[in-house]
Amino acid sequence: KVTALADRLEHKNRAVPYAQIASIRTQREEGAGSSMSYLMISTATGRICKIDRSTIVNEPLLLNFLSQRLPA
Repeated sequence: KVTALADRLEHKNRAVPYAQIASIRTQREEGAGSSMSYLMISTATGRICKIDRSTIVNEPLLLNFLSQRLPA
């Protein structure tokens, strides 16, 4: 579950402050007859948060929300 709060993003009980997010990208992994798509969030400290895109309830809304809160 991904939760967007006023000052941070939370995923799997880990908080990622918006000020620490360095980049957001999507990644597709294929294997054994299936494929998975992930939202990869990299932080300024080098940590990567890997979120299964199928678990995001409204991804376009989340991405819009994040783009408004990320540092320029």
